[in-house]
Amino acid sequence: MFASAARSTAAFRGAFRPSAAFPSARQASTTTTTASPFNGDRKQALVWLTKAAAGSALLGYGLSNYVATDDRVNAVVVAAQKKAEELGFLSVAHAFSTADHGLHPPHYHWEHSKPWKTYDHAAIRRGFQVYKEVCSACHSMEYIHYRNLVGVSHTSDEAKALAEEYEYTDGPNDQGEMFQRPGKLTDAMPAPYPNEEAARAANGGALPPDLSCISRARHGEEDYIFSLLLGYVDPPAGVVVREGLHYNPYFPGGAIAMARALYDEVVEYEDGTPNNASQLAKDVSVFLSWASFPEHDERKKMGVKTIAISTILLGLSIWWKRFKWSYIKTRKIVYKPGKFDEDAGYGEASSGREEKEMTWSLFFFTCMILADAGLGRLFFPVPGSDERKLNSSRKLAADSVIYDLEDSVPMNRKGAARELVFQALEQYDIGKTEKTVRINAVGSGLEIDDLNVVLRSKYVDALVVPKVQSAKEIEFVSRMIDSIAPESSRANIRIIVCIESALGVMNIREIAQADPRIDGLLFAAEDYAADTGLMRTSGRTEFIYARQRVATAASAYGLQAIDMVCVDYQNNEILDAECREGREWGFTGKQAIHPNQLDHIQRVFSPSEKDVERANKIVDGYHEHQKKGIGAFNLDGKMIDMPVVKWAERLLAKSKMMTAKSAV
Repeated sequence: MFASAARSTAAFRGAFRPSAAFPSARQASTTTTTASPFNGDRKQALVWLTKAAAGSALLGYGLSNYVATDDRVNAVVVAAQKKAEELGFLSVAHAFSTADHGLHPPHYHWEHSKPWKTYDHAAIRRGFQVYKEVCSACHSMEYIHYRNLVGVSHTSDEAKALAEEYEYTDGPNDQGEMFQRPGKLTDAMPAPYPNEEAARAANGGALPPDLSCISRARHGEEDYIFSLLLGYVDPPAGVVVREGLHYNPYFPGGAIAMARALYDEVVEYEDGTPNNASQLAKDVSVFLSWASFPEHDERKKMGVKTIAISTILLGLSIWWKRFKWSYIKTRKIVYKPGKFDEDAGYGEASSGREEKEMTWSLFFFTCMILADAGLGRLFFPVPGSDERKLNSSRKLAADSVIYDLEDSVPMNRKGAARELVFQALEQYDIGKTEKTVRINAVGSGLEIDDLNVVLRSKYVDALVVPKVQSAKEIEFVSRMIDSIAPESSRANIRIIVCIESALGVMNIREIAQADPRIDGLLFAAEDYAADTGLMRTSGRTEFIYARQRVATAASAYGLQAIDMVCVDYQNNEILDAECREGREWGFTGKQAIHPNQLDHIQRVFSPSEKDVERANKIVDGYHEHQKKGIGAFNLDGKMIDMPVVKWAERLLAKSKMMTAKSAV
């Protein structure tokens, strides 16, 4: 061991021997004209200091495993420190000396240090007995109370009995005097000395440390305590220990005032455990480790629970990623619209007639389902701030006129627009056309003023709520209707929801069921494109998903499905294509932005005479075959079953309602 230390010492000396590459401070002052040994080269000085620090650290790590007390080693370390200070650097590397810091204790495999193990509570009880009978004569534990022992090493009655063995000063009493009383669970362990001076006087000037946190306060923790208690040996040759001290290599400096306290059979264990010195030291080390860290067991239990829950959550996350999210992430939606031919039906132009047309079942059931909601087919928005256009709206042949307070009105005209819209509601006679008002979006800060004005009129048929993203917005508008609208018209006011964002599309199911007043879902393409960053194309394929989701939700909950605006209002071919496409997908109406669009939209979304005639034949044929007990039958070479019959009944019902409305 000492040979290895000598080799390390020789290496340490060789690393700092003066040479031409690294001149000493004295050489530098006589051979150069500058005060720096590196001729002002700070980079070279930094490299040298880095090497010196690394060498010192490596040598200290090597010496930390041996007893190295050579004074010449310390002298070299001091010289290196002075060299660094001469160079003007603040960081100095220090070698580790066991003479100053004590011998590093070996590591023992304590049971409670294992990941899944707790303290040995029987060892804690025995360790407390060792402390009580041996250590408490000199050392206090002022941070440990008798109540801390309950449930750990002793029962409540046992801890009370231990506390009552001592008398504690308490008071003052009613007479203002202090008195003695038996100990309680809330009392701390009694101190062996009344004050620090008495402790020093009884121990030759040395102060016995408090043992409450001694394990955590020492490097090596229980390893150090165990080694220290059993490490008393005779001093080696050449080492002189003054009177009153004892040699222990594990104590810093090697000389300790505490004499050896643990011997074989010095304590008689209650449970019959062998009471040799090694067992006594082990048990008291476990007790002092627990005293320093009483939360040890609870923290490990919490750690086990955390790992178990995290493992379950990790498994669920992997399952969700593998079987749920990966499908959503990797799916691809492709739509290839076919070409329409008045006579042949839908399909590829190059196919035969039978291949080109769909069966009537699939065609009518999937493309021509009409909602059982209101009859609104054509919605025409009018800027609320433009009095001329408001007057012109009285002559429009639209099913519903939307007095707009939102996007078409500049911010500095919002107040004037509200008054003009209220005047139009009260004074304009627009016949059978519905009076609808589009307010500003909920959350914009303008919607409350809009509602406070327009709901005072008893002629409001419906409110259009824009940019809806959650059901709470509709619930708010409905509560405002109940609070503000006249009682005579309150129950008749309906709500049309505008879906204009990606979040609105995703939450459409909750939105469609938010309130019984909801009468329709309106899709706003331009705002949706702005929200999602879509690029507008002539084929409108970028809106397929959103439009079909709106139409499907409206059909599912019995609402009107109002299709987007055709911005190219001068191109009737594009308008017709959009209208037919919307009707095929289940939309029951469409928005218009120019009077020229009205006739085209009305024509496409109204049942044609040919459709009504076909529907009557289907219903009559169905009833006739029902009497014969036949469910599906052939009509004009096409198979007719229940889905087709339902379509025909809906179409006839809508035709009758529209006829009745026109007659009013």
